[in-house]
Amino acid sequence: SYWNKTGLSYLTYTAAQEYSLSNIVAKLALATSSDGVNWTRYGILFPSIKWSKSGAILFRNQFPPVMIWGDSNQVAGLQLATSTNGLNWTTSTSVYFPVRPDSFDSYLVE
Repeated sequence: SYWNKTGLSYLTYTAAQEYSLSNIVAKLALATSSDGVNWTRYGILFPSIKWSKSGAILFRNQFPPVMIWGDSNQVAGLQLATSTNGLNWTTSTSVYFPVRPDSFDSYLVE
C-alpha cells in the first residue's frame, strides 16, 4: 500500500519463527520504503497474539488507516485493526469478515 501523506510504501509480511520442526509460529510484520528498494523493518505488529498473518492496509483520505488481517485457520474470519500513523496498530478482538459456510471462502481466508 502507498500512503501519499507520508510518501512511503507499506509492506505487510509474514515473519516465521521456528522453535522446532513441529512448532513454527507466524507473525504479521511491517516494513516501509520510500523507493521500493530499501526497506525499514518495524517488526511484529501484534506481539501478544500467538499467530498472525496476511494483512492488507487501506489508506483513505481524511480517515485513519485500516488493516484487514488474519488467517481463518486460527480465527473464523478476518479481523480489523486501526492506526493513527500507519506504524502502530490496534486490533479488534472480534471477527470483521466471518468465514461463510459452503462458499468459495469457507475453507481458508487470509
